[in-house]
Amino acid sequence: MKRLLTLLLISALAFGCQRNVESDDKLVELAHFNLTAPENWDVIFYTGSEAQLRVPDPNNLDYLILDVRDAEDKIYGEAEPVGSNASTRVYDDACGGAFDCFYLEFEGKTYSIVFSVSSSEQAPENLDGIWFPEVVVETQEMIDLLLTAAPSQG
Repeated sequence: MKRLLTLLLISALAFGCQRNVESDDKLVELAHFNLTAPENWDVIFYTGSEAQLRVPDPNNLDYLILDVRDAEDKIYGEAEPVGSNASTRVYDDACGGAFDCFYLEFEGKTYSIVFSVSSSEQAPENLDGIWFPEVVVETQEMIDLLLTAAPSQG
């Protein structure tokens, strides 16, 4: 019985770290800041450093996965921002193996942002190499999402 209660407690804690949201809620509450998803995207879940957003596609279930990490150094050097507003700057990050990557400067800190994708689209049968599903998200849409950064309430 003690082992069963321990397993139940561990399961409850694991599920408690992930926040599933109602389909009309656009707020993504991350550890260091919040983001607001566009009207036509659905927030599926978020944790302190990750979020999953469903993006519109009439043929497939397409998801954009956002992973946030502290960036110790400004390795983008003197590059010009690809987007900015009064409190936030977004810089492009050349990355491999991901859908897209950025650096976000917000409230005096720098974060590495990696976007990856998940889709119900099937890979071609005769695939010979790297393949990504055709997720219909423009780079500017990801930049605009990052520019919604607001102070975390937690």
